[in-house]
Amino acid sequence: MRPGLEQLLDFLDTQNVPFIVVSGGLRCMVETVLSQGSTGKKPLLEPVAAIYAVDVETTGDFLKVTSEFEGNTELVSKVQVMAQHPAQEQIAIGDSVTDLNMSLRAPVVFARDRLSKYLDERQKPYIPWDDFFDVQQKLSQRWNSQQLTAKSCETIAGACESS
Repeated sequence: MRPGLEQLLDFLDTQNVPFIVVSGGLRCMVETVLSQGSTGKKPLLEPVAAIYAVDVETTGDFLKVTSEFEGNTELVSKVQVMAQHPAQEQIAIGDSVTDLNMSLRAPVVFARDRLSKYLDERQKPYIPWDDFFDVQQKLSQRWNSQQLTAKSCETIAGACESS
């Protein structure tokens, strides 16, 4: 898990902004990673408003991968998930090609690693970040300078739960 996630979740909580994890990974793995970290005395999993990820059915002879939001090219269509959470301002945080479609749709994007290269190629503006401390700092500056009502924002995280 990248540094600063605990502090970002605390910050978003004080701003009444939900944090939603959208991952192409297995839900059980995402939940395990988030339950191991903690913000004070509560697990990181607790302040997360929702998790959208791949589920695995184990009832038959074979494992079956399922997703409530399967898209044409994605097992978990992050754009479909974003549509489930309308807000005045949606914020995407990502680092990989699996976050590209979401990032092309979101008005505010935090990008790093390969995602930033893909967005550069498409001339899509983004805010660079190294860790969640950067995201928190830049959101705080943005909201203070624009005097946005934080309650009207939605934070959607892509593959940020990976290390």
